[in-house]
Amino acid sequence: MLCVLMLRMCVMAFAESSISRPQPTPVTPNKGEYDAEYRAKRKLRKQTLIELHHDVVERENQKLQAQDKTANFAIGFRARRLLRNGEVETLPQEFSRILKGCEEFIENPNRFP
Repeated sequence: MLCVLMLRMCVMAFAESSISRPQPTPVTPNKGEYDAEYRAKRKLRKQTLIELHHDVVERENQKLQAQDKTANFAIGFRARRLLRNGEVETLPQEFSRILKGCEEFIENPNRFP
């Protein structure tokens, strides 16, 4: 009898605690708001990467000028890679050939028949 009474008290306490707590409702923005926020974040990220590119090219050109060399550093269709931490990495020679072919194809579509 005592076990049954204890069991009923536990069930009642559990039922009261679960009833008194409001269930959290998940907040999901509508598609338009989500897409607008995503596009804004992506645009900001692109702008920071563009600024990073310009800063690195300017810094490398200043280094070349300090060494009395022509300041014509560019990443473009060269076998170079700009890392997100601002370092410039030189890629293997094969990439240079591939990128040169891409540049020629863009400038002159008749280059590769």
